[in-house]
Amino acid sequence: MNEFEDFLPEDLDTMLDLPFHLTKGEAVEDLYEILTDFMFLDYKLSRKKEVQSLIEDYRLALESQLVFSNEDRRVLELIFRAVEQSANVLQQDKYQLPGQLLGKLMKIDEPKLKPFLEQVKDWREYAWLKPIKVEMVSPQDSLVRTIAGGNIFHAMAISDDGKFAVTTGYGDGLIKKWDLKTGQLLKELRLFVTLYAKSTDKMPR
Repeated sequence: MNEFEDFLPEDLDTMLDLPFHLTKGEAVEDLYEILTDFMFLDYKLSRKKEVQSLIEDYRLALESQLVFSNEDRRVLELIFRAVEQSANVLQQDKYQLPGQLLGKLMKIDEPKLKPFLEQVKDWREYAWLKPIKVEMVSPQDSLVRTIAGGNIFHAMAISDDGKFAVTTGYGDGLIKKWDLKTGQLLKELRLFVTLYAKSTDKMPR
């Protein structure tokens, strides 16, 4: 049984928004503790139904003026990047959270990350596939996020500030604008192109 289920409904919203309040209250140790509590991550993902709210907890903490130790900041950055890389998968199936995080983080040599990984390995709230061999993209790799667009991208252009991307579909005439921070589709435009053929030869009468 998940211990968060013991909370009253009116207390749950406050509990789920605790990282926000701890960041604003500059409670560094408590903030680190909750962002490295796998039970909290899983419960928030199951309650909020969308992974972006979880990603924003880490982004807010890491972009704040709070002073974490070098080791603590590295652990938070690794978990943050692992969740962000897995966003397109987790949005479809939140039960892949333990497998995704373990698969991405288990081979990283960071001693302070080990307690978090032990929590993931011991997770028993539901059935999940535990990776034995690491084949997943690591948070240390260059991949930031996967954009799931429902079709094959033919080309992509990224804005100078790195906030937006524009993609063209392969043979479907679709142009899409994306928010790279959230992975959300902002706008879609379909172009229709009509081709005409013209001959200079005289047509027979």
